[in-house]
Amino acid sequence: FPYTTLFRSNVTDREIFASRAFERGCIDHTLLKLFVIVVESNGRVYVRRPWLTNLVDDYSDYWLAFFLSFERPSRRSLAMIFRNCVREYGRVPEFVHSDRGAELRSTYYQGLLAHVGSSPDWNPAANSRFNSQAELINLHIQEKWIAARPGNIIDFDNRRKYSRGFRPQDLATVTLRDAFRELSAYRHIYNDTVIGTREAPPAVLFNQSSEDFG
Repeated sequence: FPYTTLFRSNVTDREIFASRAFERGCIDHTLLKLFVIVVESNGRVYVRRPWLTNLVDDYSDYWLAFFLSFERPSRRSLAMIFRNCVREYGRVPEFVHSDRGAELRSTYYQGLLAHVGSSPDWNPAANSRFNSQAELINLHIQEKWIAARPGNIIDFDNRRKYSRGFRPQDLATVTLRDAFRELSAYRHIYNDTVIGTREAPPAVLFNQSSEDFG
């Protein structure tokens, strides 16, 4: 076969990886598989599943920031995730990668990034693997944190198998404040853990790159 035939790749399969910390970040929303207490009133407990928004450093897989809310992804979620990032590091990634959700393609989102000196880019249509760094964190949260919490629905496949009082929503004990505190602690654990085939934990790679490139 001709050389061009053997080594040619479809443009939608190509991906440029970051070469240093804060060069590129990945943002993603996920509806947690966990019921969280909203309020207790008249002897009854009301629960909902919260939305988690994550921001990840593409170079190191370092979990930069998160925002937790009962509201669906919106302008507020986007504003808060970057606010949290700036409060902790004094800056945001130069580029922010995401899927093609409506709120992530909005004029508000693009204006927000322009305001903080960043630029957006998006997955090719129907190619969610390009946001794999953020998806990896969601998987770790599900397997390492949510699975150990009462009220999770990871293995809850058929509602008819469970009697009232034994359903996940009946077993919830975690409040939104508790969930935020526990996720804050788990973020540090994640950043200090070697991920996949990496040679060092995200925190080591991130801090070293930050020192090298300023």
